[in-house]
Amino acid sequence: STMIRYSSDSVTVKLQVQKYTEALFMVPVSIMGNTLPIRLFPDQVEVTCQIPLSNYHLVNAKSFTAEVLAAPSLLAAGKRLEVILTQIPANVRSLHIKPDHVEYIIIAK
Repeated sequence: STMIRYSSDSVTVKLQVQKYTEALFMVPVSIMGNTLPIRLFPDQVEVTCQIPLSNYHLVNAKSFTAEVLAAPSLLAAGKRLEVILTQIPANVRSLHIKPDHVEYIIIAK
């Protein structure tokens, strides 16, 4: 059957609809670009997202990668680092990270 059928007074459109559900995962935060030993607070973040029901069983916390860039210039600039999701499963949408910035301390050697 065709996806679109029309006449002079009406239009019919057939679309496949995917059902989504909301999911929440606790994802550990990795440290990238760091030369100093630091500890993050918190060291994991909540990732909330919408996942297609058909893919729900395929997605878990390990499907995501959360990182902070802890270059020396950023460590000198302040006490909070931005959390970035560098790996996200396909078909996932409406992502929210909580918190989206984390604090850190430099560990004395």
